Amino acid sequence: MNSQSQDRLDRVEQLLAWTAEQTAANSREIRELCQSIQELRQSIQESRTQSAEQAAAQAQSLRELQQVVSETRSDLAHLAEWAEEVTQALVTLTALQREHERAIQAINQRQAETDQRFNVLLEEVRYLIRRQGSDGNSPPSSV
Repeated sequence: MNSQSQDRLDRVEQLLAWTAEQTAANSREIRELCQSIQELRQSIQESRTQSAEQAAAQAQSLRELQQVVSETRSDLAHLAEWAEEVTQALVTLTALQREHERAIQAINQRQAETDQRFNVLLEEVRYLIRRQGSDGNSPPSSV
């Protein structure tokens, strides 16, 4: 073998050795990438599972919230009805109170008028008693 052939052969062997090293390095990288991909797949699956669980919990919470909102609306409707009844009762009570006050005023007015008539009559009786006493007549025994 001549020196050129030997050089070529050495170069080919070097290339083969370098190629083998590169292939081994690439194989290691591929195995690492495969392992990383597997880990990523597992992480994605776990994330999906967690997301599904969270979605189910959120859906349950949403259903419960909808139930509470429905009950609250019902309670508010009852409260509105009750408030309307209370308002009507207050209007009625106010009207009755005004009527009562007018009746009290009328009674007080009649009492004042009666007192005034009584005082006038009392004065007339006193006048008659004084007049009868000044006429010399004795006052009646029943008065």
